[in-house]
Amino acid sequence: MSTEQISTKQMEEGSYCSSCQAGITISFNWKYAHENDDPDLPNIKDLYINAEKLTEGTLFQCRYCGSYWYLDPEERFMNHVKNEKLDIMRLKNNSHQALSPQNLEMLNKIGSTPPDIYGNGSQFKETPCQVKTKKGEIIECAIISMQSHAPFESWRDYRLASEIDEISTSPYALPLNVRIATTEAQEVGMGFAPTRVKLSNGEDMILNWTTNFLKIDGVDTAQTKVSNERFDISNMPDVYRAKEEIVYFVTGPIINENIATN
Repeated sequence: MSTEQISTKQMEEGSYCSSCQAGITISFNWKYAHENDDPDLPNIKDLYINAEKLTEGTLFQCRYCGSYWYLDPEERFMNHVKNEKLDIMRLKNNSHQALSPQNLEMLNKIGSTPPDIYGNGSQFKETPCQVKTKKGEIIECAIISMQSHAPFESWRDYRLASEIDEISTSPYALPLNVRIATTEAQEVGMGFAPTRVKLSNGEDMILNWTTNFLKIDGVDTAQTKVSNERFDISNMPDVYRAKEEIVYFVTGPIINENIATN
């Protein structure tokens, strides 16, 4: 199959484009690609068409396969966009997503989770909470995501902040000091940055990387405490496997909001 014959639908069924490398690459350094002739990166000259300027970045299409790519506002990274994210990106772009003073006050009370020590999450300011939507839905595991880029990430269940009626404390959100501790955990193995905590039922558990929620039957999440007890890899508590489904309500940009981080 030639590159010109690959459609976006086929792309999402497992094919890939040898020009933009959609299906293989989900993100690359746009600035570096401009300045270097790297065979492992797409040849970006005359490759992207139909530039759609957003308030936060630019949306393009590949000339050959038609797949969508998003360039961030700093024009540093180009990110592949799945078709199902186009609507939420354009809705956010064409509307003002703000929170009421009362909801902003509640977010300040809850406290946002900072980026980790490696910089992961620095493009967001996020606060775990419970949301009641204007349609009456109660979403117990929600995150208010203030961000200066479009909501393109495929692994996030994004909705608009304009759907929110009321923000309150989530019964499954970890205390702020525990969340901060998870952001300060050092990576001790590939993909493993542990924080040991004591649960309300007396058991110990390991949280891996930044953790906002903990949902376990019979456990009062609000009573979770950071444990100073040492452990070794060969004999350690169970690692928490998150089961909660998180909905991200997107607003922004970060610089226009005042949310506490401590």
